[in-house]
Amino acid sequence: NTYAVKFALTYISDFHPTSSTATGITAMPGVSPRDRAVLHAFNQCITEVDENMRALCNLLRTAAIDREVLAAVSNKNIHQMLGTFLVGLRRANISNAVVVALDDQTAQFARTKGAHTYVRKLVSRTGSTDNHATSGLKFKILVDFLSIGCSVLLSDVDVIWLQDPFRFLYRDSDVEGMSDGWDDDAAYGHTYELPLPAGSTPSGAA
Repeated sequence: NTYAVKFALTYISDFHPTSSTATGITAMPGVSPRDRAVLHAFNQCITEVDENMRALCNLLRTAAIDREVLAAVSNKNIHQMLGTFLVGLRRANISNAVVVALDDQTAQFARTKGAHTYVRKLVSRTGSTDNHATSGLKFKILVDFLSIGCSVLLSDVDVIWLQDPFRFLYRDSDVEGMSDGWDDDAAYGHTYELPLPAGSTPSGAA
């Protein structure tokens, strides 16, 4: 629907829904009752249902630089690691970083460290809070950022950033990813067994 799309783009462009915009579009001459119903439903969804998105919009107004953030997801199990991660960000002068806190304890911890913090209380299907279960939640969290027009560099917490990575991005594709491999073989899933037997080559090597 054309009017619904226009409203959605207005919402995205400002990182926040505006009731005046919704009212203006709904009251436009020539808008059919069906179109007004669509707009009303869209506005109700934003206004009443998703307070998470409203909070994120408000946060990104301050945290994002050129509509981009570095985001890391954490829960209360890894506060020590999160603390080290935040020290690295500060030393690398990465100011557009956001901690996505999965619980109140982590939100409080991150805020005491001066971090931009988005609280998103998600739980895995199994109820587990280990690192694998937490990783599975990241896709839903990414949708939050992307749906309001913010580009995200998603980082694990067990990473130390030495420089601002945004200075080195080409931004020539919609989605990019990297593996934990440190060379061509490891990046494609081949494993090394150390120490290697004398005269042998790494697994997968030609």
